[in-house]
Amino acid sequence: MTEHVGVKEFKDKATQMLRRVRERREEIIVTMDGEPIALVRPFTEQDRAKIAREAQSIFLTRGLALARKSGAPLGDVDAVEAVASQRREL
Repeated sequence: MTEHVGVKEFKDKATQMLRRVRERREEIIVTMDGEPIALVRPFTEQDRAKIAREAQSIFLTRGLALARKSGAPLGDVDAVEAVASQRREL
């Protein structure tokens, strides 16, 4: 069963509640004035995969932007070149 807690209680007991989420795989709904404002739930493998896809997309997009900035024709830039360009800028 999902527990509902007020934001003040969550703030006061955050460490214990997050431990329960991690260890017992529980979900907690945080409320403010009785209205749900957040869902705290365990991090899943699907979450990990989504973040990895988003990070890769951002990384490649930034690499292509840097390659464009360097004046390279877009058709001549592949992902490896874009990443290499971004690394040189760092």
